[in-house]
Amino acid sequence: MTEEIQSTDDDDALGLTPRRDLLISLSVAMWFVVFFGAAAASAFSPEATFWLGSRRTSARIPLTREQGLPIFIALVSIPALLVGAAIWANMRRAWKLAEAGAVAPQIPLSETVLWSGRLGWRSFRGPRVLGALMTVLVPTGMLWWMFAVLTNGRPLMRNMPGLMFLSFLFFLNVLPAVIQSSSVTAFWLYDVFGRIVVTRRRVVWLTPLKRQIYRQITGADVVDAFVAESEGRRGSVTVIKRVKDDVEHVYLDGLPDPEQAHQAIQSLIRYPVIAAAKQSLRTVQMPDLGEGA
Repeated sequence: MTEEIQSTDDDDALGLTPRRDLLISLSVAMWFVVFFGAAAASAFSPEATFWLGSRRTSARIPLTREQGLPIFIALVSIPALLVGAAIWANMRRAWKLAEAGAVAPQIPLSETVLWSGRLGWRSFRGPRVLGALMTVLVPTGMLWWMFAVLTNGRPLMRNMPGLMFLSFLFFLNVLPAVIQSSSVTAFWLYDVFGRIVVTRRRVVWLTPLKRQIYRQITGADVVDAFVAESEGRRGSVTVIKRVKDDVEHVYLDGLPDPEQAHQAIQSLIRYPVIAAAKQSLRTVQMPDLGEGA
C-alpha cells in the first residue's frame, strides 16, 4: 500500500490564519479605543458644550456640564459595551483556534533524503523586495504622520478630526492589510533562511528553526525539471509540476549544486514508475507448469 501525500502551499499548515484573525481583531479594537477615547476627551474638555437636539435645527436645548455629562456617558457606554463584547468574543474564538491549530508536519526519519540546500538571499529579489519595502514603509509613514499631527503645536481638540481620520486609515485599513499579507512575508523569510529538501517521494520546503514543512511537491506531481542557468556552484532549476489538467512552473533560483539538485528531482519522475512496475510484477500470477504435464 502506498501512502498518498497531497501537494500543499497553504499557511493553514503552520497555523497562521487564526493568528492573523487575532491580530486583526486587536487592530480593530485599538481603533475603537482611539474613537471612544477621543469622544471622552472632547466631552471632558473644559470647552465642551452640551445640548439636546440636532445641529441642523434651531430647536436645541442647551445643557449645563452637570446635566450633559451623565447623558453623554450613558449614550456612549451602550455602543462601547456592545462593540467591546463583539470584539472580545471574536478574539477569544481566534485565540482558541490559534492554540488548537494543526501542527505542521515534518519529514519522517524513514524518508530517504536525496539532496538538500538553502536558497539564501538570492530568493529575496524582484517583487519580493518591493513588497517588503511597502510592508515596512507604509505603516511607518502613517505612524510618522500621526505623530506629526500630535506635535504640530495646535490644541488637541483641533487636531482630533485629523487624528481620527488617520487612525481610521491605519487601524482599519493599513494594519489589517499588512497582517493579512504576513503569511506571504513569512514564506519569503522561510525561503531565505529555510531549506529545500528532495526525498524519494517529494520536494519539501522546511522552516528555519522547527524544520516544519510549509510547502511541498509530491513526486507524482513532478512532470519535468531542468537546469535553467548555472553560475559556478549556484544555479537555477525549474520544476514543472502537474496542477489538475494544467502544469505550473516552480522556479528555484540560486540553488547550491544545481546539477545534483536537478538529478535528485529527476529521480522523482523515474522512481514512482519503477515502484509501480515492481508492484505490478508482484501481482502477476505465474502459471502452474505442472498442470500441462
